[in-house]
Amino acid sequence: QSKHKQAFSMKRIRSSQVYHHHANKIKGHVGNNYYNRKSINRNVSSSSHEKENESDIPLLRSFINGKYVAEEKNNQMEQRYNLYNAATGKIRAIVQPSSLSMVNDAVEYSKLAQIQWWNDYSCDDRAEILRCVANDIRNNYLEELAIMETNDTGRVIRETLSYDIPHSINCLEYYANLISNSNRGGYFQNDNNNNNNNHDRNIQPIKMKNSNDDPFHQRVNFPTDHDSISSCSSSYADIVREPLGIGVMIGAWNYPFCNAIQKSAAALATGNSILCKPSERTPSSTLFLAELYQRAGVPDGTYQVLLGNNASGINAGGTHDNLNKNGNNNHNYNQSKNNHNNNYYNGNNNNNKVGEALISHPDIRKVSFTGSLSTGKQIYANSSSIHSGFKDNITLELGGKSPLLILDDANMNNAVSGAMLANWYSNGQVCSNGTRVFVHQSRMKEFLDTLVQRTSQLIIGDPLDPSSDIGPMIDRQHMEHVQRYIEIGKNVDKATLCYGETTLTSSATGKNCYLQPTIFTDCTDDMTIVQEEIFGMVMCVLPFTDEQDLIRRANNTKYGLAAGIFTNDIPRAHRIANQLHAGTIWINNYNLGHI
Repeated sequence: QSKHKQAFSMKRIRSSQVYHHHANKIKGHVGNNYYNRKSINRNVSSSSHEKENESDIPLLRSFINGKYVAEEKNNQMEQRYNLYNAATGKIRAIVQPSSLSMVNDAVEYSKLAQIQWWNDYSCDDRAEILRCVANDIRNNYLEELAIMETNDTGRVIRETLSYDIPHSINCLEYYANLISNSNRGGYFQNDNNNNNNNHDRNIQPIKMKNSNDDPFHQRVNFPTDHDSISSCSSSYADIVREPLGIGVMIGAWNYPFCNAIQKSAAALATGNSILCKPSERTPSSTLFLAELYQRAGVPDGTYQVLLGNNASGINAGGTHDNLNKNGNNNHNYNQSKNNHNNNYYNGNNNNNKVGEALISHPDIRKVSFTGSLSTGKQIYANSSSIHSGFKDNITLELGGKSPLLILDDANMNNAVSGAMLANWYSNGQVCSNGTRVFVHQSRMKEFLDTLVQRTSQLIIGDPLDPSSDIGPMIDRQHMEHVQRYIEIGKNVDKATLCYGETTLTSSATGKNCYLQPTIFTDCTDDMTIVQEEIFGMVMCVLPFTDEQDLIRRANNTKYGLAAGIFTNDIPRAHRIANQLHAGTIWINNYNLGHI
């Protein structure tokens, strides 16, 4: 196995059989009218790279109460915007955003559907529907969804086919199994013969030999040795888990299908209804999922998709607002911070009226958001100020500037693989990426020599080609966002550019949408490129000598999302891990996915 493929082996090994089984089929069919499913009358974009003419370009519309909304005419058409293929720059879809009246209608449909979904469908019913969706994807749509994700995001097919879709299948089956097992002891118990509101149900006591038999559902007998309560010897307390009601899912653009599955599978399994607002950049697979759920038996209105406005200014060739057309690189730190706080890259800008209307609606009981830190703060503040006692029902998965620690005794080949996986995977567009790479001073030269040599062998090319390791950035706008930070690293931070920064041109289209991985050395903790999330292939390498100083520096971040440690001393790794302020910590690996 060549070295440039070794760098990605940790991710591939989890689904290598799936990848090898389908790679040749995909390579042979890309560009043809391969997918023309009659079983699903889809509104989403097709899988081929290009559209022959304008009539072939799909119009993406919101999915409300079991069907796509009507195509709007005349004045409403000016609100539409185009989506462009990440590799070719050609139009792949036109989006018709939701109106505020659609948001209100969807919430009303969702309220009615949630009552039906909880009262009329048992745990086993819901579990079977989730398994049905998983099997449908596995047997009929694995390749189509992988190609759709690749065309939407620019991530290479070897990733979307071997990770995204198998992971999503596993997630559906995980929650199906979880809800099936929860039948024991009355967890999520509901009376299918009672059509009243679930709060009025007559829940029967469940006898258990020991209250510890079921951690989710416990019967507690009151004491009988006191005169004042001796007449209540048959009383009991019962803990019953019930759904929250209507949830709102706001997804990011880098893993749109995984995001939609992870959020919706848990909500649907536990009897909730959900309103999805995918990123404006990548709504296709979330719409696809709506049809899969409907075909499997999820009632109309239980899972709905509302498409947002073009708040992030997505356009065809898109120069960023703070980059002039002549490519002038006179950047400064304040420009960096102001521009980064626009949060255009996650497609969930605060100016998005659909998102605001959803999270501020009084009937919403849960909000789950994946995206940038500042947008997450705004959602948290707005939701908790509108909904009294709502803070516990807001789930935010935000940005990161995670540390990757390579200790003096680390296996260097494995450590370099981890660093590449933590920075180049998904074209660097991963929130958990370990972009602050701390390397022991005694191993620095060995690390950089190996890293540069292996990075230079990576294949940058057509994301639908199974031999490609790196594809284009999601669009030109985001590419220029990353380029701006590279210029800041060189001209403001004065870090040493060890490798990269080159913009590559696609031989097929002439579009400059491909970037080389970029490696900066001689970095210090106070640099802009070290402190701010870039969301691209920009690695900052920092030396260290003292372990306690290393831990202090690793924790010097406002994010705390993830971290990685490479060492042959496992007890030492766990000791350091216990001192790191991070939610997920990998030892001798990085970015391993989980449900």
